[in-house]
Amino acid sequence: RGSPVRRNVSVGWYSVPDTVPAPHIQSATYARSVDVQRQVLDLRAHRTGQEVCPKGHYCVGGRKYTCPAGKYNNATGLDVEGCAEDCTVGHYCPEASVLPTPCPPGTYGGATGLTTAACSGLCAKGYYCEEASTSATQDPCPAGKPGYAEGLISDACTLDCEPTSHAGVGRKCTDSVCEAGWYCPVGSVNKTQEVCGGPGFFCPAGSGTPTPVSTGYYTIGRYSLAGELQSDRDEKIRDAQLPCEPGFFCFGGVKYACPPGTYGLTYGLATVECSGLCTPGFYCPEQSVYAEQVPCGGEDVYCPVGSALPTAVDPGFYSTTGAPMTRSAQTICPPGSYCVKGIQRLCPPGKYGGTNGLTSGDCTALCAEGYYCPRGSTQVREVACPAGTWGRVGSGDDKCSGLCEPGHYCPAGSTRATQHVCNGEEYYCPRGSGAPQPVPVGYYATGGA
Repeated sequence: RGSPVRRNVSVGWYSVPDTVPAPHIQSATYARSVDVQRQVLDLRAHRTGQEVCPKGHYCVGGRKYTCPAGKYNNATGLDVEGCAEDCTVGHYCPEASVLPTPCPPGTYGGATGLTTAACSGLCAKGYYCEEASTSATQDPCPAGKPGYAEGLISDACTLDCEPTSHAGVGRKCTDSVCEAGWYCPVGSVNKTQEVCGGPGFFCPAGSGTPTPVSTGYYTIGRYSLAGELQSDRDEKIRDAQLPCEPGFFCFGGVKYACPPGTYGLTYGLATVECSGLCTPGFYCPEQSVYAEQVPCGGEDVYCPVGSALPTAVDPGFYSTTGAPMTRSAQTICPPGSYCVKGIQRLCPPGKYGGTNGLTSGDCTALCAEGYYCPRGSTQVREVACPAGTWGRVGSGDDKCSGLCEPGHYCPAGSTRATQHVCNGEEYYCPRGSGAPQPVPVGYYATGGA
């Protein structure tokens, strides 16, 4: 008002009419059409002031234009046509941007001059992109958390996130979890990325690497259940471990029954020896828990240390060491006895056992004539029949076969009842004489011929 002459608009400023508010924005798209025409045709002669060019704009020839999409301007008074600053990587710049806007979580800005919130696209599977990311593979999903979708926004690597009005910034997400029996290394894209391995490894849910099985433990899974022998169906996808139960040992993650002759008393055994050998006098079948698992049995069997089953006593032997039900050894039958079904018996009267290992009550043979063999005799002529007696074959006691006949005498070892004639009138021999008896003085012998 009151100007004597026109004034030039300052560089970086734009002119304004008194009928147009100072902050009126002229679109760069239409600046050379509708708004400019109106300004030029209707208001050109009525410009009454000037304003400094605001941020997000540039001003040339007294006119104000918005910075185009893909550019930004954070200074006032800009006089560079089209704005000078390209939108930086990891950001986008809509029209009239003062500063670059970070690319939203789940997207990335891989180039300058991006214009929309879509930026360069979604983050790749197996990766997540936080705000202002610059690559589709910005950050790999952590081990154990597979990134099975595009556009993941955090290291939870999941789409299961709470809603928010802040384009994903600070959103809480439920972690993605690798499936039990598999493991997911860094950057995995599948919940079953890699099978866990053999029975020597297990992979709980969320595993980033297989876990080696502990010593004395076995691995379990969907088919290999606790307390049971394992199945081949899940050999490579086991998901937990348990200590070996009593009666078993575990090696390389596999559970085995303690072998026959041994026992497994405790949890966590790791060698084929288990807890040790079965106690003498007892036997231990496969998977035994106690050292005295089963008593050996009767006298016809024996169980040495480490027995898996009772051992039958050999013919001509008898069981020894221990009570009748817990024998642990055998011994050959000695002379004078015979052994049947592990039991030792003395040879009966009238017979003798001259060797080891006899197997019947006949022993070796009958006692010789003129001799008797009491129970347990070891020689064919064990004891001579006493004087005054005689013995047939097989006599069993000191009576042998009877007394010597009258008129005869029978010295020790006689084989007939009339072994010797009494020997003349000067002698006499009553029944059972072992030698002739002289007739006393004043007596005479009687009887006989």
